[in-house]
Amino acid sequence: MSSSPPVGPTTSPASDETVVENIQSKEVSRPSAPPSLGYSVREHRTGLIISLLLLVILNACAPVLVYYLVKHYGNVTTERLYGVTTAVLANSPLTWPWRAYRLLRRGGERSPVPESQAGAKSVQRPNAKWWQKFDIFQWQFLFGIYFVTIFFVIACVLGYFPLLALGPSLLVAEVGLQLVVTSFFTVFKVPLPFRFSSVAKGEPWRPATYFLWEDLTAVDGGGGAEFRRRLDERYRASPPFRAMLRDLGFLIGFGGMALLGMECGLVFSGASDDVVYGTTFAIAVIWAGVGAFVGITYTRWAMRREARWWRPVTQEKALD
Repeated sequence: MSSSPPVGPTTSPASDETVVENIQSKEVSRPSAPPSLGYSVREHRTGLIISLLLLVILNACAPVLVYYLVKHYGNVTTERLYGVTTAVLANSPLTWPWRAYRLLRRGGERSPVPESQAGAKSVQRPNAKWWQKFDIFQWQFLFGIYFVTIFFVIACVLGYFPLLALGPSLLVAEVGLQLVVTSFFTVFKVPLPFRFSSVAKGEPWRPATYFLWEDLTAVDGGGGAEFRRRLDERYRASPPFRAMLRDLGFLIGFGGMALLGMECGLVFSGASDDVVYGTTFAIAVIWAGVGAFVGITYTRWAMRREARWWRPVTQEKALD
């Protein structure tokens, strides 16, 4: 007696296993690495080192040296002493025109990228006004000059030592406050009220660390408009990269405000002016060195984390 065949559809165990394997091996459709920035720090290492050395010499060593020499050997009034000392610090107004020239020359090849030319290989802005070729750092640079100048003028006119000693740290704290505020704006996706460098009005706010990186590398580091485009592409494509810049804003920003707090404590501690003035600059240099080390260490760690995030993963892992 023959047995009747089973009723209903039959499935092949082999075909089921094949389906499972296909599902498990299916990769998320994204590249295996983030968009490249196309910029090598090593190629510009010499220029960066020279710039840092000049920054320390002109903004720390020179004013301290002039202060002590004029005070003890110049036989001048307090107001004149403060005037000469702040004049040594007044190298930023000379830097601003040079940077403006680099932004404007050759049709603005290092200026912010217009939205209509976001994919172009070169920037052509023949009809743009001169001020439209400035990036946000250039305007912030100008604001910082006036900000510090106000305090220095008051210090010279009134002979008020605390403002003389705290001038540089006040600028650092002001920048630090902007870093922290813009990082919070990034968290809450506040729209930009107007164009910031290459980022159009109305787009979600980006941390100030992004604009510092974009503007300084494009203009002072020679990256040009190409770097501006690549950085924008990286920021849009990579969530870990966005998180890194946001967290760096908090880290550096709170550190800058902490520097002002430490130096205020020193200035109003009752110590002599000779001790306070040199010590405030020494603390600022040490703070900058420690901050650079911490920032670089964190950035390297964050970049490794970003690379791991971009590695191909299976659909199953992605869903987990």
